[in-house]
Amino acid sequence: MGDTIRYLGQILIHIGAADRSQVMHARSQQIKRHSTKKIGEILCDPGYITQEDLHRALSLQQDLDSVA
Repeated sequence: MGDTIRYLGQILIHIGAADRSQVMHARSQQIKRHSTKKIGEILCDPGYITQEDLHRALSLQQDLDSVA
């Protein structure tokens, strides 16, 4: 994975767990509601992604952050 992919939403799209429209919808909900919920939680609530998808993406994100 290139080091340009850092955001959780991008990682979820890259691994095929979510599509762009789902991530954009979750992000807009986060902004509209001034939500303190993280994007991964918002995507899990309606079942767009599973907990396993979220854990995998977070693990990948953490690996990227440790390299940067």
